[in-house]
Amino acid sequence: MSQREVAAAMGVTRSRVSQIEASEGTSLALTALDRYARALECSLVITLRDDRNGVAADIFVPELPATGSQRGASPRAVAEEEPAT
Repeated sequence: MSQREVAAAMGVTRSRVSQIEASEGTSLALTALDRYARALECSLVITLRDDRNGVAADIFVPELPATGSQRGASPRAVAEEEPAT
């Protein structure tokens, strides 16, 4: 998918998609990452891993509101054992 196609699906500029993809030294809002993932027809999953014992928890992020506060979103966490690397 081109940046222009992703931008159209997200309702943002191509420049904003470029910023999200580069994200070097910047902070991205969870809503921006969610919109980016959904524009690519993907789900947003955040993995937290305890490097000491290899236990990981995947947080499946529900579709977030397009605007406004992220409060009230209730990600569902699923813990799973993974081998330590």
